Amino acid sequence: MIEKMWQVIFMTKVSKHRLEKISARKFVNSRVLKFITMAELLRIYDENPSQKHINKVVETLRNGGLIIYPTDTVYGLGCDITNTSALEKIAQIKGVKLEKANFSFICEDLSNLSDYVKQIDSATFKVLKGNLPGPFTFILPGNNNLPNVFKKKKTVGIRVPDNAICRSIVATLGNPIVSTSIYD
Repeated sequence: MIEKMWQVIFMTKVSKHRLEKISARKFVNSRVLKFITMAELLRIYDENPSQKHINKVVETLRNGGLIIYPTDTVYGLGCDITNTSALEKIAQIKGVKLEKANFSFICEDLSNLSDYVKQIDSATFKVLKGNLPGPFTFILPGNNNLPNVFKKKKTVGIRVPDNAICRSIVATLGNPIVSTSIYD
């Protein structure tokens, strides 16, 4: 195995009611741990995410780093959708070929939809609008604007989590992040 420096930021979800403590070994499988050589833990409040911490996460993403972050369902492993080497890292961790990987695109809101999805009818849009943000991944027909590594995909999973941390990261980054569950 080639030794590589991978930066991963672990984030915790902090609410008024409790602090969710994270142990990397608790939820990250051994495949992930063997690739991590540098990690940092940030505590970010769900109700009011610290812009300083969000900027640090976005800097990590822009530099090809990976993040483990809370969503509205489970913790996700994510990277910048525009960074091919980061996408390859996630595929390697998951043990799949990048071309065959089924990752979701985490979007800030439905305004990113037309960037990656073919035009949808109004009934489908109403279903999306009624359920997002929320804990759903919608599989929709991909368009020709998908990043190069996903060009052969006919469909794409789109998520808009009901989580202020996720949406703040994507808003500050300026484009979606690619995500997969850390539990698979």
